[in-house]
Amino acid sequence: MTEARSVLIVDDDPGVRTSLRDVLEARDHEVEAAGSGRDALAACERRSFDVLLLDIKLPDMSGLDLIARIEDLRPEIDVLVVTGHATFNNAALAVRPSTVGYLTKPLDLDRLLAIIDEISRRKRLERENLRLQAVIRQSKSQWESTFDAISDPIMIAESDGSILRVNLAFCRRFNTTFLDAVGEMDSRVLFGLEEESDEAVGHELLASARFLEERNDLAIPGVFLLACYSVKLESGTGVIYVLRDVTARKKTQEALWQREKQLFQAQKMDAVGRLAGGVAHDFNNLLTIILGNAEILYDLMAEDDPLRERIGIISKVAERSSLLTRQLLAFSRSQVIQPKACDLNTMVSVSENMLRRLIRENIDFRTVIEPSLERVFMDPVQLEQIILNLIINARDAMPAGGTLTVRTSHQTLDEVPGQGAEAGRGEPTTYVTLSVVDTGCGMDAETVDKIFEPFFTTKEKGTGLGLSTVYGIVEKSGGTIRVESELDRGTAFHVYLPPAAAGAVVATESEDKDAQAPQQPATVLLVEDEEMIRELARGALARCGHTVTTAKDGEEALAAATECDGAIDLLITDVVIPKLDGPELAAKLTAVDPDLRVLFISGYVDRELPAEVEYLEKPFTMQKLILKVGEVLAG
Repeated sequence: MTEARSVLIVDDDPGVRTSLRDVLEARDHEVEAAGSGRDALAACERRSFDVLLLDIKLPDMSGLDLIARIEDLRPEIDVLVVTGHATFNNAALAVRPSTVGYLTKPLDLDRLLAIIDEISRRKRLERENLRLQAVIRQSKSQWESTFDAISDPIMIAESDGSILRVNLAFCRRFNTTFLDAVGEMDSRVLFGLEEESDEAVGHELLASARFLEERNDLAIPGVFLLACYSVKLESGTGVIYVLRDVTARKKTQEALWQREKQLFQAQKMDAVGRLAGGVAHDFNNLLTIILGNAEILYDLMAEDDPLRERIGIISKVAERSSLLTRQLLAFSRSQVIQPKACDLNTMVSVSENMLRRLIRENIDFRTVIEPSLERVFMDPVQLEQIILNLIINARDAMPAGGTLTVRTSHQTLDEVPGQGAEAGRGEPTTYVTLSVVDTGCGMDAETVDKIFEPFFTTKEKGTGLGLSTVYGIVEKSGGTIRVESELDRGTAFHVYLPPAAAGAVVATESEDKDAQAPQQPATVLLVEDEEMIRELARGALARCGHTVTTAKDGEEALAAATECDGAIDLLITDVVIPKLDGPELAAKLTAVDPDLRVLFISGYVDRELPAEVEYLEKPFTMQKLILKVGEVLAG
C-alpha cells in the first residue's frame, strides 16, 4: 500500500499543477502547489515537504537556482526534477545532493508515482534505521533482535575497514558466519572502497546518509543499492553498510524504459510516415498535371518544332521526380503493393541501360548474372526501387570513379543474415541474392550502424530516405539485408530475398509506352477531387470515344450515377476523395450493378486495397491512363 507523502508541485502551468494534484491526491498524498520560485520558497519556509516536484523553467527564476536555495532552507526535502526542455547540460546541472529523479514532459504518470513511492520506501527505511539506533541505546538485547530481523544485509565497520558487526541477513547473503565475517573480512575490500582515504569514507562521503551508488560488482551476484551511514562508536567514527537487492526491480525498470523508447520511436515514425504520405499525395497530383499537359503540348507540336524537345525534357524530369514520391510512399507504407513472381535477372538486365545513364563515365559498371535464378515474390516497382537506390548510393560513394558491380546469385546460409540483433542461427535456407559492390570511400562501423535510419545521410544533398526505403521493402518482403564496408576500401550491400512459391502469378514485362490499346466506346464515371487532373483525364478519354461524366467527390458521384440510370460501364475513382472515399463509393455502385468495372487511381493510399482490384498509380500520363482503361474494359 502506498504511504501518503507531503508533496509540493512547482510549475508555472496551472493545467499541469491541477492534473498532478488530482493524480497525487487520488493516491492520498498531501499536496500543495506553487506557480513560481518565490511562492515555492514561501511554502518551504512555512513547512517542510517530503517531495518537491519541480519544473526547471519558472517565470521568476531558474529551477536549478531554486534547488540550491531549498537545499539550504530544507535539506531534508527530496527534489524530483521535471522538464519539457531536456538537454544533457540541464540533466548534468540538475544532479544535486537533493535531486532524486529527472523526468521529461509529457510525464509518464506511472513512473512518476513509482518514483514517489520509492522515495516513500527509502524514507521509511531511514526512519527505521534511526528507530533502531534509538532502540540500541535503550537495550542491547532488543537491539540485537531487531538488527538480526532486518532482511537487508547490514554491516557495521570501523573507519579502517575492520568489521564490528553483521546481521543474519548479511551472513546468509555472503554465505559466512558471524565470527568469520568479523575476524577475516575487510569492509573496504568487500565493497571496493579500499582506495578511498579514511577521511573521505568516514566523513564527507558518509555525511549525506543516503544511497551512494548502485553496485553489481560485489562478491555476490545481483544488483544492489549500497547505502553508507556514519555512526559514532566508542573508538571513533564508524560506518554502517546497508545492501538493498534491486536486481528484479532493475530488470523491470530496464524493460519499462526499453518499451518507452520503442513506443516513442514508433509514434515518431508513424507521424513522419503520415507527413511523408501526405507530401507524396500532393506532389503526385502536381506531377500528373505536369505530365498530362506536357503530353498534350508534345502531341500538338509539329515534329520539327524546336520546343518539342523541351517539352520532352519536362516529361522526363517529371517522371524522374516520381521516384522521390515512390520513396516517400514506400517509407510511409502508403504504396499499393501488388507482388508477383519477378525474375531478378530480367529486372537487372532491363534496368541496365537506364542505370548506365545514371553512372558517370569514370565508373566501370559491371553485371554478373547467375543463370537459372529462381524468381522472387515482390512488387516489381519496389524491386526496381531497391536496385535503383543501391546503384545511386554506390555511385555517390565513388566521386573519383571506381568499379561498381551488380551480382545475382543463390546463397544457402546456415544462419539468418542481418544487422546486429536480427542475425541468428536457423535452418539452412536458400536465398535469391542481389549484391551491389563498389570500390568507393566506404564507411566506419558507427556509420554502418545508422545507415538504415530514416533521414540519416552522409551526403550533402541527400534525403536520407533511399536506404531506409530499401530496408523497409526488403523486411516487408520477408528478406533481409547485410552490409560490409571498410573506409577507403568500398562497400557491399547484400540483399537476401526468399524465392517465390510455386504457382505465384508471374510478372510480365511492362507494356510498350507507344502501344495502342483497343478502345471500345464506353460510359465512364470519373471521380477526382483535383480539377486539373479531372479535366485532363476527361479530355483524353473523350478523344478515344468514351462518354465521360465527372464528379469531384463521392456524394456527387452517387448523384451522377443515379442520373445515368445504371448505364455506367466503368468507374474511375481516386482512392482518397472528399465525403465518400473511393472504395466506399465503388462498394455502393457495384452493389447496384455487379458488372460495373472499377479502376482506382491514387498517389497515396491510407488503407489496404483488395489484391484483385485494378489500380493505376499517380503520377501517370494520359497514354498510360488510356492503355489501362482499355485493359480494364477488355478484362
